[in-house]
Amino acid sequence: DELTGLENCIKLIDTLLTGYGVDAELTEMVNDFEIYILPLMNPDGRNVGTLGQRFNANGQDLNRDFPDRCWDSTNTAAGREIETAPVMDFTAARNFVISANFHGGEVVANYPWDSNYN
Repeated sequence: DELTGLENCIKLIDTLLTGYGVDAELTEMVNDFEIYILPLMNPDGRNVGTLGQRFNANGQDLNRDFPDRCWDSTNTAAGREIETAPVMDFTAARNFVISANFHGGEVVANYPWDSNYN
Protein backbone atom coordinates (compact mmCIF):
# COMPACT_ATOMS: atom_id res chain seq x y z
CA ASP A 1 0.00 0.00 0.00
CA GLU A 2 2.96 2.31 -0.54
CA LEU A 3 2.86 2.74 -4.31
CA THR A 4 2.14 6.47 -4.20
CA GLY A 5 5.70 7.21 -3.10
CA LEU A 6 7.19 5.30 -6.02
CA GLU A 7 5.07 7.19 -8.53
CA ASN A 8 5.79 10.57 -6.88
CA CYS A 9 9.54 9.90 -6.94
CA ILE A 10 9.49 8.89 -10.59
CA LYS A 11 7.56 12.08 -11.39
CA LEU A 12 10.07 14.16 -9.40
CA ILE A 13 13.00 12.56 -11.25
CA ASP A 14 11.28 13.21 -14.58
CA THR A 15 10.57 16.83 -13.63
CA LEU A 16 14.20 17.43 -12.62
CA LEU A 17 15.60 15.81 -15.76
CA THR A 18 13.25 17.37 -18.29
CA GLY A 19 13.40 20.77 -16.59
CA TYR A 20 17.18 20.89 -16.32
CA GLY A 21 18.56 23.52 -18.67
CA VAL A 22 15.02 24.68 -19.47
CA ASP A 23 13.65 25.90 -16.14
CA ALA A 24 16.04 28.27 -14.34
CA GLU A 25 14.89 27.32 -10.84
CA LEU A 26 15.16 23.57 -11.47
CA THR A 27 18.55 24.01 -13.10
CA GLU A 28 19.80 26.04 -10.15
CA MET A 29 18.45 23.47 -7.69
CA VAL A 30 20.18 20.59 -9.47
CA ASN A 31 23.43 22.54 -9.79
CA ASP A 32 23.50 23.82 -6.21
CA PHE A 33 22.24 20.88 -4.13
CA GLU A 34 23.02 17.22 -3.69
CA ILE A 35 19.74 15.46 -4.41
CA TYR A 36 19.27 11.79 -3.59
CA ILE A 37 16.06 10.00 -4.51
CA LEU A 38 15.16 6.49 -3.35
CA PRO A 39 12.01 5.63 -5.27
CA LEU A 40 11.52 2.17 -3.79
CA MET A 41 12.96 0.58 -0.68
CA ASN A 42 10.73 -2.49 -0.55
CA PRO A 43 10.64 -4.30 -3.91
CA ASP A 44 9.32 -7.43 -2.18
CA GLY A 45 6.28 -5.56 -0.92
CA ARG A 46 5.81 -3.83 -4.27
CA ASN A 47 5.50 -7.16 -6.04
CA VAL A 48 2.72 -8.52 -3.81
CA GLY A 49 -0.74 -8.09 -5.29
CA THR A 50 -2.06 -5.03 -7.05
CA LEU A 51 -1.58 -2.65 -4.12
CA GLY A 52 1.64 -4.03 -2.67
CA GLN A 53 2.27 -4.25 1.06
CA ARG A 54 4.48 -2.82 3.79
CA PHE A 55 6.27 -6.08 4.59
CA ASN A 56 9.37 -7.46 2.89
CA ALA A 57 9.95 -11.14 2.06
CA ASN A 58 11.04 -11.73 5.68
CA GLY A 59 7.69 -10.45 6.94
CA GLN A 60 9.23 -7.28 8.37
CA ASP A 61 7.59 -3.87 8.16
CA LEU A 62 10.48 -1.76 6.89
CA ASN A 63 8.78 1.40 8.14
CA ARG A 64 9.33 0.04 11.67
CA ASP A 65 12.84 -1.34 11.14
CA PHE A 66 14.60 1.98 11.66
CA PRO A 67 15.72 3.04 15.16
CA ASP A 68 13.23 4.83 17.37
CA ARG A 69 14.57 7.04 20.14
CA CYS A 70 12.19 5.50 22.71
CA TRP A 71 11.65 1.89 21.74
CA ASP A 72 14.77 0.99 19.74
CA SER A 73 17.49 3.53 20.38
CA THR A 74 20.30 1.30 19.02
CA ASN A 75 21.30 3.61 16.20
CA THR A 76 23.25 1.08 14.16
CA ALA A 77 22.61 -0.83 10.97
CA ALA A 78 23.70 -4.10 12.61
CA GLY A 79 20.87 -6.60 12.74
CA ARG A 80 18.59 -4.56 10.50
CA GLU A 81 16.87 -5.86 7.41
CA ILE A 82 18.90 -6.01 4.19
CA GLU A 83 16.88 -3.07 2.81
CA THR A 84 17.21 -0.91 5.93
CA ALA A 85 20.93 -1.24 6.70
CA PRO A 86 22.23 0.33 3.45
CA VAL A 87 19.82 3.25 3.80
CA MET A 88 21.02 3.85 7.36
CA ASP A 89 24.68 3.63 6.29
CA PHE A 90 24.07 5.95 3.33
CA THR A 91 22.35 8.61 5.41
CA ALA A 92 24.90 8.36 8.23
CA ALA A 93 27.70 9.14 5.75
CA ARG A 94 26.03 12.41 4.69
CA ASN A 95 24.88 15.59 6.33
CA PHE A 96 21.27 15.86 5.24
CA VAL A 97 19.54 19.19 5.72
CA ILE A 98 16.07 18.12 4.65
CA SER A 99 14.32 14.95 3.60
CA ALA A 100 10.86 13.95 2.48
CA ASN A 101 8.94 10.75 2.06
CA PHE A 102 5.69 9.90 0.39
CA HIS A 103 3.06 7.59 1.83
CA GLY A 104 -0.29 6.72 0.37
CA GLY A 105 -3.65 6.72 2.06
CA GLU A 106 -3.48 9.29 4.85
CA VAL A 107 -2.20 12.78 5.40
CA VAL A 108 0.55 12.49 8.00
CA ALA A 109 3.20 14.88 9.30
CA ASN A 110 6.17 13.25 11.02
CA TYR A 111 8.48 15.11 13.33
CA PRO A 112 11.88 14.08 14.73
CA TRP A 113 10.40 13.51 18.18
CA ASP A 114 7.10 11.79 17.28
CA SER A 115 7.65 9.12 19.92
CA ASN A 116 7.52 9.91 23.60
CA TYR A 117 8.41 8.12 26.79
CA ASN A 118 4.84 7.92 28.17
